[in-house]
Amino acid sequence: RTLEQEESLRSDIIKYNCEWKTNSEEVAKLTKKLNSLRKEREERRLELEKELEELKRDFDAKKKELNDKQELEEKKVENELNEHAERSQKHIEKLVAERDALLKRREEKKQEHD
Repeated sequence: RTLEQEESLRSDIIKYNCEWKTNSEEVAKLTKKLNSLRKEREERRLELEKELEELKRDFDAKKKELNDKQELEEKKVENELNEHAERSQKHIEKLVAERDALLKRREEKKQEHD
């Protein structure tokens, strides 16, 4: 019986050691795979971060370009409106002067007839 128990115990120990070695190898493989995935994820994150920075720079440049263009357009429209206002004012002044001249002539003619 003792020899039988010893053989059984030895068999159990060998079985346990084999399982432990297999489990240990699996853990090592999974750890390696996990580390590899983490490294890939970090590299991808850095790539995406770099892409995002480039997109932000491009966006900011386009936004500035559009703002500058809009500002120039606004100044152009403002200048055109001011020029139109000046022309209109001169035209009104001319019409007022013509009216005043006509009224004056009418008044002079009226006084000649009186």
